[in-house]
Amino acid sequence: MKIIDISNKLTVIANDSYDNFSRSLQDDFNESMNFNKNEVTADIITTNFQSAGVPKLKITPELVDTFKTELQKKGILDKNNVLNKNIEQPQNYLKLFNLKMKLF
Repeated sequence: MKIIDISNKLTVIANDSYDNFSRSLQDDFNESMNFNKNEVTADIITTNFQSAGVPKLKITPELVDTFKTELQKKGILDKNNVLNKNIEQPQNYLKLFNLKMKLF
């Protein structure tokens, strides 16, 4: 005996692209959670120091605060620790800092 399942099919035609939908959904989530993807937190800096090979014992709250202060002085971060969108090449400064950190 052969059973054939005939199901109803639903076809959805979207009036928006998936990119727009997902961006809108993410923006709504970020807004409701007060999340700013451009904010540089102490955890982000600590993780990047570790990724750059800085020994864990050298990564102190004072080091993280000093780094944030340097980024603010150079205009890479604003006073709220948010990345400056108008900065031209923050990567160059970060590479220089990583080089200095490797000298520890």
